[in-house]
Parts: sequence; structure tokens; C-alpha cells
Amino acid sequence: MIIISTFFNTSISNSKYTLINSYVNSNSFSVSEISYEEIEDSPLKLMNNKRPKYNDVYSLLDGQSFLINYSYDYFFSDVVTLKNPSTEYKGFVCRPIYSYYLNDKEVIINKRFYESYIENNGVSNFSSPFSLYIKKEVAYFSEYTNKMISDTFEKQIEVKILDIVDEFRYMNEPTLYYPIQYIDEIFKETEAPNSSLDRGEFTSFYNLIEESKDTDEIGDYSYYIFALDAASHEYAYKLMESFSDEDKIQLENFGYTMTTSFISLTKTIFLVINILIFIALAVSLFICGFLAYSSSLLNRKESAILSSLGASKNSIYQIYVTEQSAYSILGIVLGILFSLLIVSIINLSLKNFFITSSFIKVDPLTIIIYTLVMALFEIIVAFIPLKIMKKKKIYEELKEE
Repeated sequence: MIIISTFFNTSISNSKYTLINSYVNSNSFSVSEISYEEIEDSPLKLMNNKRPKYNDVYSLLDGQSFLINYSYDYFFSDVVTLKNPSTEYKGFVCRPIYSYYLNDKEVIINKRFYESYIENNGVSNFSSPFSLYIKKEVAYFSEYTNKMISDTFEKQIEVKILDIVDEFRYMNEPTLYYPIQYIDEIFKETEAPNSSLDRGEFTSFYNLIEESKDTDEIGDYSYYIFALDAASHEYAYKLMESFSDEDKIQLENFGYTMTTSFISLTKTIFLVINILIFIALAVSLFICGFLAYSSSLLNRKESAILSSLGASKNSIYQIYVTEQSAYSILGIVLGILFSLLIVSIINLSLKNFFITSSFIKVDPLTIIIYTLVMALFEIIVAFIPLKIMKKKKIYEELKEE
């Protein structure tokens, strides 16, 4: 179990970014400005989010290649329906992506979406055209007429499913990824009629987001940034890892959050398991030492006779150590073979979860170190009781027998 735990922890740490990059939106990051407000007579603090200033976000990116865009999460936060002429499907989330390979209307779904859709609607032809039905009410205080204005964004957005992508399964949910460029155009073209009437000119829902305050819900309190190349992608992750609670601007990425959460959880679980294993190992070593001592007691007559025939105590000692070592090595080899079998079973069972059939990597160096350390422990455990027995005199052995 120690070997399996070591292999797993090493594999999960080395595969961190492989798992993160399995998410379709691994290059998409939401950026918010965070402040903390102390609660009177309480050690807790209240966290407030707001959309940061565009120039602050631009400065944070330090000249790297990013696209900065408004967030439409507010409009996708209610139930969104995927429709075609024969079916309707709900119960999924929508997330923005930027890709050079996506044309207008093309979207990507993850495998969880595909499986859930099939479960709810049966076999479907995903090459057929679909539409996303969105309905969201927007209410705000107008500075033009000093009254509340309410508009409803209701739209059927035509989409075509381009690809189905398998992602890391930890806490993943059915997800549809839409191209931010296409949605930009939709919001720029869709009129908010009551707002247009209030202002006396064409006003789109994009205009409402653009002109909203940083603390307005319609702006989702954030921007989205999209890394346009590998260097910018890596830079964003380094930013996230360097942030602390003292930083005002924070980056978030769904895949990064889920993966680091999973790694933290598994390491905590394996830490507890390893503590229990080491306790069991200590007990096992004590039992081995006790058995070595018992074996020498049961064979003390033979030891005394061998001594009387001229055998040195070191030679007799070597017999017991060799016997104990043989059993130990056999146990270690069987333990390693059993561990390799368990690793193969785990890899086969969790290949869909980790998106690979060989997630847990077998490291020969770890096996060698484990073998040498365990063999050394076994020899030491065998040595201590036998060292005590070596001090007994021949006549005492025979007299006791």
C-alpha cells in the first residue's frame, strides 16, 4: 500500500497540468477585484467582488498575449435550454472559450454533457443544428429618466456541435462551451427595447454590460481573459499560484480549481492512510522481531550443540539472519507484485476518470529504494533479538533445554 500511495501521489503531482489542460476552457480565466470587510465582533470577514478596471487588468497581464472580454455569465446563470426540432435538454452549464478553430455558431460539449443528453433523450444525431434558448430579465436604474428600467433578453441562438471532448471527471458537470466572439456579436445585435426607448437611441444588451457599474450584477463582477498562446497560458497559471489573500485582483479557472482541489483532497486522504500504514508496519516489524526471537528460543538446543561442535556464534547468527532475510525478501517480492497488480486494476478502473489508461505511473527507482529499505529494516529487526541470544553461554542453553 505504501508503494501504491507513493506512485499515486507522484503521478497526481506530475499530471497536474495534464488534467487541467484536459478542460476545454483551460485557457479561459475570470478576473475579479476582491475586497474584505470586517464583521463587527467576529473573526470572519465578508468578501466583496467587483469588476476591476480595464487598465488594471491590462497592467496585470504585463504585455502577454491575452484577449480581455466582458463576461456574459449573468445571462447564462438561469436555466438554458438546448433545442432541436425533436428534443429539448436542460441541466447543463455554459462557459466561454476563445479558439482560432471555432467558427460562428460552432460549440463544443464535454463527454458528461453527451452522456447526460443520451440518458435523457436517447440516441441523437449531434450533427443536426441546435439552438440555445436563453431568457433573462435585466433591471437597472436609469440615469437618463431617473426611473427603473426593465428589459428581457430572450433569444434562440443557433449553434452546431463541433466536437465532444473528454475531461477530467472530478466534480465535472455537463458543459457546453460557446465561442466568445460569436456571443459578442449576438449581444451587440440584440436590442434592449425599453432601454432604447428610455435613451432615444438604439441600445443593445452589450451596451448595458459595457456601461454598467463594476458592482452591477449584469457585469458578473468580472472580466474574462483568454490566453492566445502557450506562454500567456503558462503566465496566467503562475499568476494564480502567486496570488495571496492580500492581492486585490484574483484570477480563476474552473479546471485549475477542480484539479488543485482534487490533489489537495487526495493528498490529505493518503496522508491519513500512510499514518495508519506506518503504524501497521511498526507492529509488523515488532512481530517479525518477536518471531525471530521465538525461533532462536525454540532452536537454542541446536544452537548450543552447534557451538559445542565448534561452530562460531557468528556462523550460527548468520543462519538465523539468512532464514529471516529469505522470508523477508519473499514477502517484499510478493508485496511488490501485488502492488503492481493493484496499480493495473486501478488504472483500468479509473481510465475514464483520469482520461488515460495509465495514470498511475510505476517508477522502478521507487521499487528499488523500497526493497532496500524494507530489507534493511528486516535485517535490523532480526539482528536485535539474536544479538541478545548471542550473549548466552553454551551450558546455560543446554541447562535450560
